[in-house]
Amino acid sequence: MAGVATSATPDVEFFHLTDGAADRDDGTLALGWWPHDGSILFALADGLGGVAGGVASRLALDALDGALGEAPAAWPMKTRLRRALQQANLAVYQKRITIPELHAMATAVTATSVLGGTLVTVHVGDCRLFLLRDGRLSQLSKDHESVQAGTSAPFERSLERAVGRELIVPIDTIRLQLAAGDVLCQCTAAVHRALGDAELGELLTAHLPPAACRALLRRARAEGAEGSLGVQVAAVATDPSTPAPTRRSWW
Repeated sequence: MAGVATSATPDVEFFHLTDGAADRDDGTLALGWWPHDGSILFALADGLGGVAGGVASRLALDALDGALGEAPAAWPMKTRLRRALQQANLAVYQKRITIPELHAMATAVTATSVLGGTLVTVHVGDCRLFLLRDGRLSQLSKDHESVQAGTSAPFERSLERAVGRELIVPIDTIRLQLAAGDVLCQCTAAVHRALGDAELGELLTAHLPPAACRALLRRARAEGAEGSLGVQVAAVATDPSTPAPTRRSWW
């Protein structure tokens, strides 16, 4: 396993972790977190198409980062994130149609910003964003699957919507006010397919972000999870309004 921990702001503790030990894992997962205009932004991309999916996921996060850096600061975060994900979609799509070896590539992407107590998320695919509040777990994102979770064997993902598949992709946007004590969890399909909401909520309740990430991946493997396992957890201690640092972490 490999992970990174940080107090992303004095009031938001963040950790993310990936485990590529499954037999089916082929390097399709990319995770990142970085500061943007006073916020912490964290994202994961879980690629489709074998090795090409890894190209798609890394390219998507690179393009997302670049587009955010070019977006006018006056734009609302919702506008900046949606535009950045559309730019990422275009980057993956153009590479897919110009390089024959990459014709099958696409990726799921979920990216979340926490700024001044407000969460903004853009989402395409089958990764999930959860909110744990007052001991209750809620799924904030919607899966864009054409195959019901758990029906394919061996592990197989079939998405009705994915970054890079078409020139323009519909994007789900989530906006939510956060409160002290909230815990956010973004994870790949392999994690949430292996764990029910009850167990996921229990582990997030029982542990701080670093231990929660380790426990989630350990339990997912124990439950026979196949595919790329990645999880990102952010815990809000108080009002998350302090500007983020200038550090970046990426893989």
